Amino acid sequence: MARLTLSYFIKASPEEVYEFVTAFGKDGPVNQETFDKRYGKLMSREGDAFIVKEEISRGGESEHVVWRCTFRYPQHRLMEAVDSLWADRLDQFRTARSGTYWRIQWRTKTGGIRGVLQYLFFRLIGYREPRRNIIKPVQRHFEETQA
Repeated sequence: MARLTLSYFIKASPEEVYEFVTAFGKDGPVNQETFDKRYGKLMSREGDAFIVKEEISRGGESEHVVWRCTFRYPQHRLMEAVDSLWADRLDQFRTARSGTYWRIQWRTKTGGIRGVLQYLFFRLIGYREPRRNIIKPVQRHFEETQA
C-alpha cells in the first residue's frame, strides 16, 4: 500500500485550521449544514466516529462511498473508506512556529507494482490537483481573514 503525502504551513492556530478543514469543533460539528454538505448523509454516530455515505460524481457517473470519520479535535481526522478501494485519508494538525503544520496522508489500498506506479505518479505530477483543490482554498481563506 502506498502512502501519498502533502503538507503545508498555515499562519493560524491548529484549532482554527482544524475547524475550517474538517467542519468539526471541540463540541462536534461546527455547522450541521456545512458538515452534511462536506461528508454526506449521516448513517450512524459512535462518540467522535461518524459513519457517513457520500455521493461522488466523476466522469458523469456517480458512486456512493461509505466513510468512517474519526475526529480527534484538534490533532487529527481519519476518514476510512468502508468496503471500498478508495484510499483512507489522515489529516494531522500540529503547532509549528506561529501557526499550524497541516499534513494530509492518503493510504491507498493498492499494493505491488500498481502501488509503486501510483506513488511515482503522485510524486511526479499527481500532487498538483490535491494541492489546487484541497490546500489552496484553505490557504486563501486564512490569507483573506488575516488581511
